[in-house]
Amino acid sequence: MSPLIIKTAIAGAARVVAGVIAFTVTAAVARALGSEASGLFFLGVSLLAALTMFFRLGLDGVVLRIIATEPLSLKAQVGLNTALLWVTLASVPSALLIFVLSDFISVFFFSKPEFASLLRWFILGLPAFALFTTLSSAFQGQHRMIATVMFQRLGISACFLTLFMSCLFAFPNEINAVSTAAMYAISSVVVLIVGLFIWYKQPGIVAIPLQFKKLEMWSSSSNMWVTSIMGIVVNCSGVLVAGAYVQTFELAYLVAAQRTAGLIAFVLMVINTVAMPRYANLWSKSDPAAIRRLAKISSRTALFIAVPVVVFIVFFADDIMGLFGKDFEHGAHLLLILAIGQLVDVASGSAVGLLMMTGFERNLRRVALFTGPLSIVCAVWFTSVWGVTGAAIAMALGLSLHNLAALAVVRHRLGFWPLG
Repeated sequence: MSPLIIKTAIAGAARVVAGVIAFTVTAAVARALGSEASGLFFLGVSLLAALTMFFRLGLDGVVLRIIATEPLSLKAQVGLNTALLWVTLASVPSALLIFVLSDFISVFFFSKPEFASLLRWFILGLPAFALFTTLSSAFQGQHRMIATVMFQRLGISACFLTLFMSCLFAFPNEINAVSTAAMYAISSVVVLIVGLFIWYKQPGIVAIPLQFKKLEMWSSSSNMWVTSIMGIVVNCSGVLVAGAYVQTFELAYLVAAQRTAGLIAFVLMVINTVAMPRYANLWSKSDPAAIRRLAKISSRTALFIAVPVVVFIVFFADDIMGLFGKDFEHGAHLLLILAIGQLVDVASGSAVGLLMMTGFERNLRRVALFTGPLSIVCAVWFTSVWGVTGAAIAMALGLSLHNLAALAVVRHRLGFWPLG
């Protein structure tokens, strides 16, 4: 059996487990806390995810490319260790500043003073979250699929779910939004410790070699950083803007719908986990024909699997949202809107990953600088006019435009349509 098929199967199995656990986390928190309190918790999770992407400084893509092309070489180790140092120096002082300003941020940006207590806990987990997700790129470059998924989302979801359910059964009266946020922060630290242990216990891996100044690395990561920041805007602006405009229970509906719709792109995530290191490796070997074949197979496979999932969501949106609680059925229309955006994401194939792994991050940056600000404008405009429904429309529109623009760049730079 082909090694690619085996790795894809392993990544698929790990992603299935990650998806099920992440969905279970959302449902468990929503049911235990109710729509009001869970809305605050989900706002914190979304903000943490956005800040994590920001404080990775675009280094996750650089680390993946270095490890994929020069696995475990001294250069690769220096690159990873330098990346981890930069992320630490950027995230720790910023987290402390946000911690101090949590009351101001909660009132000024979100008009939710009760969010401050949660924000302080979430922000304490920011450095750990940024570090272990950067580390996941190193595992991905080694084609260690289980470890990759573990430190992208499976580890934090599994650790948090275990801690949350244990406390729910042992101390049911002590469970609230603040204590739940504390469990999430603690889980992020645990996952980081496990990740560092697994990485540095490998033979030949050392923690010492690093270079504080690496201009070549910064040149590449700065382009990816801009892209990442705009990616934050495209993926998170709808939720964060909604946090300032809509009621907390409506925000809970939106996040539950977003997380559920995200399952549509699950197969594309699986394929990208395996394919992206191969794109980097094939590009370093100057083999565009193999890249084209891999991209087309990946895109067609992802779309073939995603379409039935979308059809299922269309027919059973009310029932799916009802899993989070009876009142969440009012958010079924949000799930349908976001499902459309996710389908366009899958249909575009690995366009964004292709550009990152083939050295066209500057072109990807231009795409992001167009779609990112447009997403903010749409999120503010649509949410102020249509409320939470407008936020969902803006999220779906921003995601669709971002991926379609990246698809056009792939056609221009690499000479093919991934789905063609």
